[in-house]
Amino acid sequence: MTGPMPRGSRRFTPAELDDVSGIGPGDLAAEMGVARELESLAAATGGRAFDEADLTGAERQVHTDLGSGKAEAVASERGHRLPLAPYLAAVAILPLGLLLWRRDR
Repeated sequence: MTGPMPRGSRRFTPAELDDVSGIGPGDLAAEMGVARELESLAAATGGRAFDEADLTGAERQVHTDLGSGKAEAVASERGHRLPLAPYLAAVAILPLGLLLWRRDR
């Protein structure tokens, strides 16, 4: 590309264009630190942390934890659902009603 560049933009070097991963040498150490933190968190909670490339290991662990078999819907134990929208609307409108009432007094 030749000619003037738009304000606020810059030309990238060929080395920058070749690095499509977005992780520079300094960022790699930070990535490894995050991985260690996730592993220690998983160990503290009795779980496991998987690398993003280890999908088969994660899938195997899911099958170990959950098992396999037929999935079926289970009815709610409580038997009824409580609609919360009317209560939330009342709580949201109540302050507005109080403000309007005080303004008219």
